[in-house]
Amino acid sequence: MIVRRYGDTDPLMRNGETTTANAALALNGDLGRWRWTVNGNYDRTETSTRTERGVDVSDIQAAVTAGTFSPFGDLGNLIRTADRAKSVSSAAGLNALVAGSPFSLPAGDVSTSFRVAATTTDFTSDSLRAGIANSTSLGRDSGSIRANIDLPIANAARDVLSVLGRLSLNANAEVEQLSDFGTLTTLGYGVNWQPITAIRLLASVSHEENAPTQQQLGNPLITTPFVRTFDYVRGTTVDVTTIGGGNPDLVSSNSRVLKLGLNVKPWSERDVSLQFDYTDSRIDNPIQSFPAITADIQAAFPDRFVRDADGVLLRVDNRPINFARADSSQLRWGINFSKRVTTARSRQFEAMRQARMEQRRAAREAAEANGAPPPVTHHPRPRRARDAARVAKAVAPVARGADRVADAVSAAPAAAGSEDVAAVAVAAGSGPASITRSRCPTRS
Repeated sequence: MIVRRYGDTDPLMRNGETTTANAALALNGDLGRWRWTVNGNYDRTETSTRTERGVDVSDIQAAVTAGTFSPFGDLGNLIRTADRAKSVSSAAGLNALVAGSPFSLPAGDVSTSFRVAATTTDFTSDSLRAGIANSTSLGRDSGSIRANIDLPIANAARDVLSVLGRLSLNANAEVEQLSDFGTLTTLGYGVNWQPITAIRLLASVSHEENAPTQQQLGNPLITTPFVRTFDYVRGTTVDVTTIGGGNPDLVSSNSRVLKLGLNVKPWSERDVSLQFDYTDSRIDNPIQSFPAITADIQAAFPDRFVRDADGVLLRVDNRPINFARADSSQLRWGINFSKRVTTARSRQFEAMRQARMEQRRAAREAAEANGAPPPVTHHPRPRRARDAARVAKAVAPVARGADRVADAVSAAPAAAGSEDVAAVAVAAGSGPASITRSRCPTRS
């Protein structure tokens, strides 16, 4: 074996660049008893990568195979090869929502909402890897209409079917059209019942159709040879050819979900509640990635595996698949407890605040009883209150000093031709207080 190094080369490098752009729109307003909202968004991402693979030695290998290569001769023009990839993804959406109460029932207002939405997504990619070019282009447009309604049936506060407490029914429906798949529907309904204040019951049922993603449907077919795989049927490791990419034969999944909830709050004066939630889910034709190829999986999906006459595994189809059904159920329960943590000082402030509120309420009620206008409440500014306290604190020692000076002046005998007069100057506010003593001439 002969090894020859070639100089003037840099390490292999990989360069990547990503550019993103985003835009959003939001509008809302009121129209009578209705509230409307319009939201829009646009997102775009561009990604490009360049990965160096080393030099192309195919010509040198051909010369070695032919026996004409000299390791001490000219190696020729060694060109470093590189893999390149570029992808662009974009998504735009616009939805409009109108919510309000079209009419009222004896138990309360009926709440409704209507939503219209439209989205479009596009994805394109081009790549060159090991001299093999691949190109992908996927896109999906969708439009949907959704409606919700909430009907109050009983309301003890309004004396409507009081024996039932508070009871309301709700329902929702949606129709969605996909450009690459077809029409999907969603239907849901439920009940909200509060027989007494301490107990609330919730129940809902939803039926929903879900489509495969555009990648699961339209990704390009990729064949990879010589993949080491363990065959659970024969207990051996073999080299197989795997098939990946999208599966255009996928169908939509259909789900039915039942939810039951119970909330119990035994004490009105304490924030303690018990919560119970039960969920039962059944999904027909769920869409999943192909699982590990165990013996059971190979028996369930024999068309995904190809073997030769001796039973040796040759090919595995790993594309996404629809399973027959998936069932699950869940029960969750818990205790919620919360308590406000206070200190003696915070409780004192709270008591003072409550006392002031009671005083104001009493004064307002008294004024209303006497036919007088309600009293005006003045809120002194905290900064001014602090400044006044500082001034009072500064003036107090000065005042005491002035009293002592005045007593001394009144007790001292008057000198001939002059007398001592104590003048006191107090600077209130930002400056310090001071005492000034001066000698003034007098006439006898």
